[in-house]
Amino acid sequence: MPTEALSRDTTASAPAGFWAAPGRKALGKILLLGVSALAVVFLLDAAMFRTRFYVRYLEPFSSAGNFEAILAAGRQQEFTRPHPVLVLGDSQASEGFSAQVADAAGARSGWQFFNAAVGGSSMRCWYYMVRDLDPDRTRFDVIVLPLRGYADVDDEVIRADRDIDIHWVIARLGLADIPEFSSSFRTPLKRLEMFREALFKGLVYRRDLRELLRDPAERMQHVKDCRTACADSFYNYPGRTENLSGLWMDWATDTLHFPAGVSPQVQAEMKMNTHYRRWSVRGLERAYRNVWLGRIMERYRGTRTRFVLVSLPYHPFAIPFSWPEGPDSFAAQASRDPRVTVLDEHLFDDLEKPELFFDTFHMNRTGRVLFSNRLAAALIQRLGTGSSSQ
Repeated sequence: MPTEALSRDTTASAPAGFWAAPGRKALGKILLLGVSALAVVFLLDAAMFRTRFYVRYLEPFSSAGNFEAILAAGRQQEFTRPHPVLVLGDSQASEGFSAQVADAAGARSGWQFFNAAVGGSSMRCWYYMVRDLDPDRTRFDVIVLPLRGYADVDDEVIRADRDIDIHWVIARLGLADIPEFSSSFRTPLKRLEMFREALFKGLVYRRDLRELLRDPAERMQHVKDCRTACADSFYNYPGRTENLSGLWMDWATDTLHFPAGVSPQVQAEMKMNTHYRRWSVRGLERAYRNVWLGRIMERYRGTRTRFVLVSLPYHPFAIPFSWPEGPDSFAAQASRDPRVTVLDEHLFDDLEKPELFFDTFHMNRTGRVLFSNRLAAALIQRLGTGSSSQ
């Protein structure tokens, strides 16, 4: 037989031999072994990380630990006044808003506030905070949704693909949440990565677990100390005392000029986050707000809860240009909902001053008091003494 024909016959018979009964049986064993191994890993992961056992010992100052601590404080919060208000947000709201100050301002009108803002969190995270803080949808008269302006501006972060969100909400994700959570990311690679990490939670917890195992006794004591102090510390936190007085921006050259005493870290952060001319309205932020803020609002459809949109003071100086809001912005669309009150976008513009901020985005103690008092007053003025009033 010619060599070429022999070679052709050999390669042709190989697949047939592989798919013969012995080959199929071997492949079946390999697949079964793989599936069994994955099942064992999942069960071990679930036993460790899908119970409340591990969550109880999270590092309190980690992303997930801080999220869980604020959620726990909110669950323990007793509302003794007729008009409870939930304020959501990230570090801008956690630093800039004081429930203690707002409670004092709203005492006569029967308003009481809880600040559920978590530093570093996103609107995607806020949804899981609201869902698990108020599972029966009965606790709050008003939920405040803070925004950085109403124009749905796209800066240099695509929040729909912010994969670090899972580090805040990992303890909140049940098996039923995985498809919704992972599919909310824009790219197939991110969706696959988030599906894997939400399914096998140990991938997210691994750093915290290493630190726990390094000194378990120290972690246990740290958690115990925080449990007795955290709720009060959230409420009584007065804010930072530093300020940026003397800071100014040369808009001709887009150059920041810092006063003496501003740390190199703050200077570097401000330079990295003040490229306002690169910002534009491209529709990404709008779609993201529509999904996650819309989902929060949809949860409360048919309930007594109202929503208030507020544009936070979010930089320490006025920007001499703006972006068009447009009729299709999230705020414009939300304003058509009778449950939603949209506060004037420029209501707090006068608080955007260097002396009221301690870094790029965060108000200091003085700014915190001013903003908290004025937000409480604005809510009472617009909504009156009952959540159903306009």
